[in-house]
Amino acid sequence: LLKGLVWSSSDEEVVSVDENGNVTGLKAGKAVVSVSNAAGVYAECTVTVAADEPADDISVALLEYAIELAGKVNMDGVVDAVKENFDNALQTAKDVLARVQSGDPTVTQNEVDSAWRNLIKAIQYGEFKAGDKTELEKVIVLAEQMYSQLDKYLEAGKAEFVAALDNAKDVYADGNAFQEDVDTAWKQLMDAMANLRLIPNKDLLEDLINQAESLDKEDYEEDGFDEMLDALEDAKDVFADAEANQDEVDAAAAALKAALGKLVASNDGAAQGSSNQSTVTKATKTGDTVNVFPIAAGMVLAAGAAAAAVTVRRKKK
Repeated sequence: LLKGLVWSSSDEEVVSVDENGNVTGLKAGKAVVSVSNAAGVYAECTVTVAADEPADDISVALLEYAIELAGKVNMDGVVDAVKENFDNALQTAKDVLARVQSGDPTVTQNEVDSAWRNLIKAIQYGEFKAGDKTELEKVIVLAEQMYSQLDKYLEAGKAEFVAALDNAKDVYADGNAFQEDVDTAWKQLMDAMANLRLIPNKDLLEDLINQAESLDKEDYEEDGFDEMLDALEDAKDVFADAEANQDEVDAAAAALKAALGKLVASNDGAAQGSSNQSTVTKATKTGDTVNVFPIAAGMVLAAGAAAAAVTVRRKKK
């Protein structure tokens, strides 16, 4: 009848039993140990495993204090990594304390001390609050509006702007970003936005260049015309420069306009004043400002020459 016995435990985490019926207590608790065989033999008993008394040399006072202190800490607003570290340290401390209280003989004083030290450090890191990203968010929205119209801006500064915008987005999404990180990203993006320049309007500069190129050097005094040619060359360089900004375009246009205004018709070219007037006027457009002094001067000189000729003829009569 005692052959082929099968032993079992209702809770093998509390009590284990081998094929010979040897029972081993694993942790505090109760379990039913039973035995049976094919002949119909069956028996069972309840085994109670008592908790061991904690070792006299294990002190948990500091561990209990650290756990109590952690319960009073406010981790709202801290960076994600700090919050995660705190939660893990607190859970570990609670687990170690529970093992000591349950009589786990494998717990050492070093393990207890390590648990409370790590928890205290995690509590101290609670000062590392996440950065306020309110202003960074506003600037990102504005920058994205500029990004949607990036083709309207000069190439210079575009790459830096895109990099600053990408970095700002990364910082905004980073749960571990401190205030210094947020402030730096905000400043870099603002600077990059400020450095962008719209593609300038060169219509006025083009008109002035056309006017200047239509003039004949023989019709004007040499010094003034040479000065105008210098301004014309500068204007053409700016006009051809794909990276010239609006300030540079406006400055070149103003310089060329001023040089045109200083032109003085020469005596040799006075008779051609009317043709010069026609040439310059043809180059202007609605809304443009053209200095007519050179034209008027030519007309005056031409009229004076004609009057002188009439006077001479009258004297001969």
